[in-house]
Formats: sequence, structure tokens, C-alpha cells
Amino acid sequence: MRFFFIIVVFSLITSNAFSQSKKEIKKNGINSSTSTVTKFKDGKWSTIKDSFEKFDRSGNTIERFTYNKMGDVKRRETFTYNKNNDVIEEISYGTDGKIRRKVKIKYNAQNDKIEETTYDANDKLIRKRNYKFNAFGEKTEELTSNGNNNITKKITYTYDKKGMRTARKTFDKDGKLVNTKKYIYDY
Repeated sequence: MRFFFIIVVFSLITSNAFSQSKKEIKKNGINSSTSTVTKFKDGKWSTIKDSFEKFDRSGNTIERFTYNKMGDVKRRETFTYNKNNDVIEEISYGTDGKIRRKVKIKYNAQNDKIEETTYDANDKLIRKRNYKFNAFGEKTEELTSNGNNNITKKITYTYDKKGMRTARKTFDKDGKLVNTKKYIYDY
């Protein structure tokens, strides 16, 4: 039991120790990163891939693979960026290599995300999110609609004089308030 505990602690430490930030990836010129999991099962050790990421020169993830417990590809994702290193497109692929979902993202001149559209494998719109911001760059509204452009949810945000978020209110498709989250700060 003690041996097992040591292995678990070592695994947790090493898995966090080799995780690099975008800044470190760029600085060190890292092209890709692979993480593996080693387990002791049925009297023997076995190692399988857990994930693989490929990076561009700016340290952005441009391709990511995640693997199942058998080491087979569970999901593949690709990412495209604009000149400001903001994600403008995310594509998810199934185990068969075919596109399952595509997300396109638009930004305003201040690099705030203003629109996120999600498409299915047939390039049919399934969800759209629009974001609004006030003059201080604070997100004030998030509007979600379905593939038929019918509103399914609205979220509003309010802020205090210091720019700290004070409330998040969620409304359903009929405009009925269904949830309020308040933020309280001690100074």
C-alpha cells in the first residue's frame, strides 16, 4: 500500500512539473508535447499516451490529441489563430477522422470575443453566442441562440465603480430570470 501511495504522489508531481505555459513553450522553441500515463496493473507496468499537443512559433496549440485508456485516439482538435494570437477557429474530429464540430470566433478591435458560432459535421449552425461590452471593456451581455436563431439563453453582467463584477443574471428563452449569482468583495 505504501508503495502504491508513493507511485500516486510521484505521478501527480511529475504530471504537473512538465506542464509548460505558452510563454515557456515560445521561449524554449517547443514544437510539441506528449504526456503519458504509466500504471501498474495485473502485475506489470504499462505506459500509454494520454495527450499530444503541437505548437506554432508563438506557443499556441495548433493541434491536440487526447487518447482513451487503451491509448487510442479519442479526440483530435485543431486551432487557428489571428495576428493577435486569439483563437478564431476550433475544429473537433471524431475517432474516424471526420469533422464533428467546428467553432468560429470573432473579435472586436479591443480583442474582446463578440461572436462564437458552432457548426455540426455538415456545417449546419447549431449554436451562436453573441457578447456585448461596455465602454470599459467589461462583458455586459451574453446571448445564446440555436441553429434557427431562436434565443435560448441570455446572461447579463453588472459591475461596481471599480470594475468588479457584482452580479450575473441568467434568463431563459422566454426572458424569465432563472438564476442570479452575486459577487461580494471585502476590501
